[in-house]
Amino acid sequence: MSAYQRLHDKIVKSTDPKGHAIPAERNKLGEYQLKAGVRFDKEYIEFQMAVGTVSIGSFESYGLSMPENYYLSVVNRLRWLRDITQGQFPANLVPLYQSNEHEDMCWDCVKGKPVAYDYLTMTMMPVFGNLITLFDSAVSSAMAGH
Repeated sequence: MSAYQRLHDKIVKSTDPKGHAIPAERNKLGEYQLKAGVRFDKEYIEFQMAVGTVSIGSFESYGLSMPENYYLSVVNRLRWLRDITQGQFPANLVPLYQSNEHEDMCWDCVKGKPVAYDYLTMTMMPVFGNLITLFDSAVSSAMAGH
């Protein structure tokens, strides 16, 4: 079982009755990439195919499994980020989740690394880890009620 599948199972088997992880549909990946205007890397695709959009406790993530105008849609969030930054949002980033009031945790599809992006100052800060460590930490925190 992959680390992504273990994370998916951790979410759906949690005691949160509203906890869910909704994977993306493989046959729609090309459409998602066109709408998002980002070429997804292998790790991001694997994550979206196994885990997808997450909601557990107070934690929610953006995903490719949501209708494009839904608030948890990657496409919808990318449009918003591009609007608020007047088109200056980096083309290689995909938003993962909002990490604080004006910052999104993002995935850099060129470097294969997470970054924190402050959309008010339009600055990026490197973040230690990968998709599994980021999401496992956020999910564990949400499950603990933080």
